[in-house]
Amino acid sequence: MEETKICPFCGKEVLAIAKKCKYCNNWFNIECPYCAEEINPMETECPHCHSKLDSKLKNINNNKNENKINKKEESQNQCQTNHLMLLLK
Repeated sequence: MEETKICPFCGKEVLAIAKKCKYCNNWFNIECPYCAEEINPMETECPHCHSKLDSKLKNINNNKNENKINKKEESQNQCQTNHLMLLLK
């Protein structure tokens, strides 16, 4: 049996090697904007470079997820448009 961990965002059990929760789609680690090391998105200070992290950093997870949703919606809209164009020919 593989090792697991608990997602700090939704509380569900996921594989220990997971980079992103399969239930809530939050990333477990993000890149520090100052030193580019991977850090926990809940940190208030980077453990590598000790830079103070503001609340904007905590929104990176949500922005990543929103961007993926928007790209998926755009793709679906393009497919629908292409389908309609074929029907109108």
